[in-house]
Amino acid sequence: NDIVAVRCDDGFQNGGEIGIDCGGPCIKRCNGRVCTIADHCWSGVCGVNKTCSVPTCSDNVQNGVEEGIDCGASCPLKCDYQFCTSDNQCKSSVCKHRYCRGM
Repeated sequence: NDIVAVRCDDGFQNGGEIGIDCGGPCIKRCNGRVCTIADHCWSGVCGVNKTCSVPTCSDNVQNGVEEGIDCGASCPLKCDYQFCTSDNQCKSSVCKHRYCRGM
């Protein structure tokens, strides 16, 4: 039998992990686990109650499937350089020449 090293970035719960790529042999902790700093958590968010929090589109961290900090993918606001038709679609609040622009 071949021995396969556990990878904590493969998108699967395996090798003794408690969740997908967190807990068990992985350094990062799963959501709901105790933390003292954000770096402890897979999501990058250690909540006010000192537990790792689920990624959201308003946590000031690029996490989950976000394409930037709290923008793109499943977030309602678009990141810089993404197609837009109005300012209110962009995280930067600037839609110029049909693309979100930084301030």
